[in-house]
Amino acid sequence: MHRSPLRETWLLRASLPATLGLVVMIAVAGCGRNIEYRPFDYDYFYGRQVLILDATSLPPLSEDVADRVESRIEAYLSQTPHLGRVITRKAARESLTGDRATLSRYDLLSDVASVLSLAERELTLAMAKSQSVDFVATFQALHLPCPHCDKSDRVAVMAQFFEVQNARLVWRNSISRDIANDADPESVSAAIAGITDDLLENLEHLLKPKWQRLRFNQLKGVPPAWEGEHSPGG
Repeated sequence: MHRSPLRETWLLRASLPATLGLVVMIAVAGCGRNIEYRPFDYDYFYGRQVLILDATSLPPLSEDVADRVESRIEAYLSQTPHLGRVITRKAARESLTGDRATLSRYDLLSDVASVLSLAERELTLAMAKSQSVDFVATFQALHLPCPHCDKSDRVAVMAQFFEVQNARLVWRNSISRDIANDADPESVSAAIAGITDDLLENLEHLLKPKWQRLRFNQLKGVPPAWEGEHSPGG
């Protein structure tokens, strides 16, 4: 995969009190940022069901570039062995063709999650009931002014997972990079493709089981996070 300058920079790991279970990782490169929010352990996602939301594209980024980012991440999630059933945007719309009310909720949740980085419990519960999933996920590419950069704009890719039973955010990764404010569309697209590579690496690291940790917990008699109250579809 493409290796961005973010991979060559220092990584700051800041942990809040253990009772919060919060891990934030920030990599810094110039005006670039790679920020991960992960309040739960890695095995929280293993084998569980995900519905992909249809993120709202925002100008000045073209819809084609935004859709390519979503499609790449969607393709990865659909083939990874580390998740259970993954419902793509197309599959979701096809399944909701005869249910206009739930399709409207799907569109509204897609807008709220991608534009405001929030989820609403009534909407996520509707998706849980309709699609039998544990999480909804949204992926978005952005092209924004950079207030702290000289003669530069910023491109970014963000991924978010929300738990359907309570609409809480359970994972977010936002990667950004500065780019010349007069960059041509091809350069913008190439920069976004590069940081999408980085985000896919982070997703792989998130979802791939850490077998040594699972074995350690097994010896201690601690069940995996996907068992019990966190069982798929539950």
